[in-house]
Amino acid sequence: MAAIAVIIQTNVQRISDHKELICNDERALKEFLKQLYWKGITVERAPLGHPRTVCTHKDCIEHIAVGKDSIRQINYKQHCHARCGLPGIPSEVVGDSRLQNCAAMDECNGEIKCGDCSH
Repeated sequence: MAAIAVIIQTNVQRISDHKELICNDERALKEFLKQLYWKGITVERAPLGHPRTVCTHKDCIEHIAVGKDSIRQINYKQHCHARCGLPGIPSEVVGDSRLQNCAAMDECNGEIKCGDCSH
């Protein structure tokens, strides 16, 4: 009879221990779920007020998640010419051959590359 009482008491203690583990796991899960979702950041676009030559090479850009929907946008890390004054080139154009005349560009072995990042 005493042996049965000890087994019952041991089982009761084990059940209690398991209940505590479950409660701790549930609290941890709730905390994890709170941190799982985030609203993102909001970025507002502001015109610079002057033209800028940037490098579009894959080594000179980064993709960042923006806004509540985490839409990936390009961030041009490399500013080759902070205040480029080339006439006649529209804003936000890529691949315009007239950009080869930008002061940031250098000619080396017949190739025109940025003197700052070499792309």
